[in-house]
Amino acid sequence: MATRKKTAMTTIEISTPRHAAQMYAGALLSSRKRPGVVKSLKPVTYVRPAVTLDAVDVAAYAKVCGFTPEAGVPVLYPQMLTFPLVMEFFASEYCPWPAMGTVHLANRIQQHRKLSVGDVLRVETRTGELLAHEKGQVFTLEFAISRDGKSVWDGTMTALRLGVKNPVGKPYVSALSSDADLSCQAGFTAPADVGRRYGLVSGDMNPIHLSSPSAKLFGFRQAIAHGLW
Repeated sequence: MATRKKTAMTTIEISTPRHAAQMYAGALLSSRKRPGVVKSLKPVTYVRPAVTLDAVDVAAYAKVCGFTPEAGVPVLYPQMLTFPLVMEFFASEYCPWPAMGTVHLANRIQQHRKLSVGDVLRVETRTGELLAHEKGQVFTLEFAISRDGKSVWDGTMTALRLGVKNPVGKPYVSALSSDADLSCQAGFTAPADVGRRYGLVSGDMNPIHLSSPSAKLFGFRQAIAHGLW
């Protein structure tokens, strides 16, 4: 259930996230959007006011991602709590582009205080800035998570909308310098079903991650692992 509060920045409170099928239906329907040139993102904040860190959910995430129980709540786990809000944004009037064809480009995450199972958190997602990219329009979403009014975790998701001509904003610069000396430090293999396993615990059931046949429908040779896995 969502309630909308009119302020300088519109705030939309999501007390109960929609079912996954409803979220993906909204993402598919967003394919009808034809925005033209977008000069700025409309200011909007999506809020889940009280999210409890559930022991079963954290354990399932830690298992599929290879974290040990002794590590507590993994630093990447709070990103999962923002997913319903991101999907609401993509399906809404505030996101000018379709969800399909938008690429998750980068993430920045910072944890300020230790998180524990049972914590009750306020989770927020708000629109950020536009950046220009040689392959289209880059935009950011800002995440903020607090406990008892104090910031405990924040992050920035950077996404690329492919194919946008004359993108707006200063040029996007990767945090990974092309001048850095790179070398192979380790190798690993990912199980063929890791996309499905991760999707079940994160809610992100994007077909490019689920199987080779579904990934090929979107131009990939085979299923690819989630970036946050």
